[in-house]
Amino acid sequence: MILSQNTVKCQEKIDTVLYFDKIYSAFPVISVKCDGKVSVRFESGEIDGVSGSGENFVTNKDISHMSQRMHSVGFIRLMVENLSDNDAYIDSVKLLYSHYPVNNEGRFKCSDPLINKIYDVCLHTLKICRQNTHLDSPTHQEPIACTGDYYIQALMEYMNIYDPTLTAFDIYRTSQI
Repeated sequence: MILSQNTVKCQEKIDTVLYFDKIYSAFPVISVKCDGKVSVRFESGEIDGVSGSGENFVTNKDISHMSQRMHSVGFIRLMVENLSDNDAYIDSVKLLYSHYPVNNEGRFKCSDPLINKIYDVCLHTLKICRQNTHLDSPTHQEPIACTGDYYIQALMEYMNIYDPTLTAFDIYRTSQI
């Protein structure tokens, strides 16, 4: 992700928002180069202005911080405070995109661009909610309470991704509980 400002002068604070082309189920990775104390906070969410979750870290040397928690990312708000006497650099902001493997993907095209876009968004949403189990969203899961949701998602997957393996796992897991 390209930042509009990647140098943080000594004793300076920056606050910037990075927008992504769609919502991702991902682990944010923020790399900072510094030689002195730097405080970093990031907030991520699906819709700008509605903060979903955030994390803080402080470092006094070069670091590549990977979140230990999956986030639902449509944007990242990055707040960096350089508390040192040396310039610091935001080297990169990346996403480690996570979803259950998809080997085949359905295709749909019609003469109405809006319907085509709806299909593309629905297929992407289906993919980001396929993790080690089916999720309601990349950051919300109800391990056994949503068997009806699993059923609906399984039908959509069968028609659009042609992969019943996660469904088979959910059925097995449900039977064990």
